[in-house]
Amino acid sequence: MAEPRQPAPATRALLLTILGEFVLPGGTSVFGESLVEALAAVGVRGATARQVLLRTHRAGWLLRERDGRRARWRLSATMAHTLADGARRIYAFGPSEQWDRCWRIVVIRPSTAAASAGRRRLRAHLLWSGLRPLAPGVWITPHEERAAEALAGLGSVATGVETALFRAEAAGDLPALLRRVFVLAPVHSEYQAFLRTFGRLAPADDRAAFAAQVRLVDAWRRFPLRDPGLPAALLPADWVGSRARRLFQARHAQWAVPARRWFEGTAPGAGVAEPAPSGSGPSRRAASL
Repeated sequence: MAEPRQPAPATRALLLTILGEFVLPGGTSVFGESLVEALAAVGVRGATARQVLLRTHRAGWLLRERDGRRARWRLSATMAHTLADGARRIYAFGPSEQWDRCWRIVVIRPSTAAASAGRRRLRAHLLWSGLRPLAPGVWITPHEERAAEALAGLGSVATGVETALFRAEAAGDLPALLRRVFVLAPVHSEYQAFLRTFGRLAPADDRAAFAAQVRLVDAWRRFPLRDPGLPAALLPADWVGSRARRLFQARHAQWAVPARRWFEGTAPGAGVAEPAPSGSGPSRRAASL
């Protein structure tokens, strides 16, 4: 049974996962049809894959290089930096055993002229950094490095922002604060779904292992945005996120070799492009990728 068609935003997310997992480490270019083949392995139709490749190119994330009638795609410097930063966060994500029992409070005052899109980018940046809103313009995290990361990266998402950083100890009803600010029930359910899906997945061959690895990383990369990453001291003893992290690490290691073996078989251009019309060379569309 064929996998369902992927909408464009989902396809772009899968493409970025493939680029970060399989293209970024080697720092080389890859034929367009190889990326189309890789996306086909996770259920993306060829036409959709080509559209997303071209849109990613127009956004400045991918650079296109001619190689005869074919094209190679290379990560732009900005995209390589973004993927490398995301990879560090994704693979290291999980509860921290160390905590100085202090909270970092970040006060943010966006420019009054900031557009709504800029404010959304600012909010997404703070959430990705693990901060949560305590009150309008006031964000909180138990991690010193997360607060520093959030402030250091503000320039890339917003301009004219006034900030202040405070270090404080909690007083009063800490459990009530945690329940109100760090809502864990939704992410608890998502972790359980992750465990169900990848706990029983058993790829039959290298292509299936590649698809499983892409799905695994694509699913896991969402948790740093949804889970504030509280220290272990503030979590239940059997926090489901810890079990999910152990499963992610085990499956990622288990599927890494066959997944890369399959991808590297397509990366030199072994991926199959669309058949050319009878009596002609490669189709113009296939050649453009």
